[in-house]
Amino acid sequence: MSIDELILPTRDQLEAIGRNAWLARHSEFNPDEPLDIGPGTQPYVLARSVVDVTQPVYYNAGVLGNATLIRGTFGTRLEERAKEMGLEGRLPATPSTGFAIAGSISDGGSTIEEGDILVHRPTGTRFEVITTKLYVDGEPIPIRALETGTSTNLINGSLLFFANQRPACSESALVSPQNDGTGQLVGLSGGREAETDEELQERMIDAQANPAAAGNNAEIIRTVEATEGVPVQKAWCISAWGGPGTNCVLFTLRPAPETSSRLPNAVQIQLVEANLRAAFPSDFGLNVGTLLPLPTTFALSVTWRNSVTGWADPIPWPIYDKIGNDEFLVKVVGIPAPTTSTMRVSNVGSGSYPSPPSPQPGMSIAIFDIGSRQFKIKRIAAIAEITPGITWDLTFDMNNGASDLFVPKEGAIVSPWSSSLNLLPSAILKYFTRLGPGEQFTVFYDDGQRRRRFPRSPDEWPNVLTNTDLVSTAKGTGAVSDAEVLLPNTPYQTPAGVPGVFSYLLQFQDIGVYPQT
Repeated sequence: MSIDELILPTRDQLEAIGRNAWLARHSEFNPDEPLDIGPGTQPYVLARSVVDVTQPVYYNAGVLGNATLIRGTFGTRLEERAKEMGLEGRLPATPSTGFAIAGSISDGGSTIEEGDILVHRPTGTRFEVITTKLYVDGEPIPIRALETGTSTNLINGSLLFFANQRPACSESALVSPQNDGTGQLVGLSGGREAETDEELQERMIDAQANPAAAGNNAEIIRTVEATEGVPVQKAWCISAWGGPGTNCVLFTLRPAPETSSRLPNAVQIQLVEANLRAAFPSDFGLNVGTLLPLPTTFALSVTWRNSVTGWADPIPWPIYDKIGNDEFLVKVVGIPAPTTSTMRVSNVGSGSYPSPPSPQPGMSIAIFDIGSRQFKIKRIAAIAEITPGITWDLTFDMNNGASDLFVPKEGAIVSPWSSSLNLLPSAILKYFTRLGPGEQFTVFYDDGQRRRRFPRSPDEWPNVLTNTDLVSTAKGTGAVSDAEVLLPNTPYQTPAGVPGVFSYLLQFQDIGVYPQT
């Protein structure tokens, strides 16, 4: 039998315990003398005073204890506990959403109806039009899948066919591209499997810490997170951003397994806004803001554990260095364009680097690929120095898999190679999926909730990168014994957005890893 909830004494029980303890102690010293512990007596008053002091301690113990019990509950019982708390059960799988563009629409436009079906013939997946409208040629048509799960996500450019062709509109349509915030273009997104135990546990713990009631921020957030068809990971509310009675809502999606993106698209924002307007009065002052990705590049220096493979070369190249305010690291140059076997790299810095090290044939370097979330190896076969000590053209050994076929983008960071590098990305990307959006104001009226993001950072869903958190994340992989954040300078605070319009969200983009000195 499992314990599902901590049993804590009530206020009356605590008062009784205090008065009875006084009576017991009195009886030890004066067993023949009666003692009144009723209302108005000193034992009664002191017992109530002690309860006033200890009640917050019991409450906090209850929150922490029940959160621990939630962490130890799984499956059907976890769903039952969520419902007992007044929450939705396990959130179901969701469909993908996005836009399609008809192959062609005649002059004057074509009226396409809500509910019109498009089919992806290779998979048989069906999609429906969301909005009835007179569409013109090239105008995006909002659609969502009629099935659910990750299989409904389609890459941009996927070919769809209308089940019933409308007059003046072609039979075919192409999935329109969307930027997922990582620099990757996706098509239809948001298709997720049902909420996992871990995700449901997080939602339950959040509900315990921030109870929903009477239209407060927590109730607004709970409504957003229960929006049908949208895989909301977490929502935030900014109160009084435009004065009393105004609330700006922001939300992220459960991370896409293929990209780790959490940014909602326009269709998902529309669905959340419609759900809020249906749940709250029209004068409630609700609007849904946008999350803008802030691509974040950072660098670590690490000391590998003895149990993992160290650097491939005795003297690893390149290195990271900082001289005064100048930071030097090697990046890929865009002209000439990189290929699988060649690329130009340059030692980037705002100042002059004294006696910089140069690469040598036979060395192995690493470049992070955000698409596969892996470091890729390149082994140098030949070098042409373009600018002494600053810029080099590298030719790679492509024999027997010595170098990966990956082609990096301009600006990609170059690191020395170690096969242990690929023990780091999973944990670091997961760390980024637990970050929340930045504020929308830089100045606040007071230390209360007005104009601030709720839940507050850094207590919940922090919006600041810290050396302690990133080092702990790296060490938690078991691959490194020590680490230091080189870039950006920490603590790194997410900048403020525009009130009532958007907030920034730190989005992982690139990483360089170097030997710790």
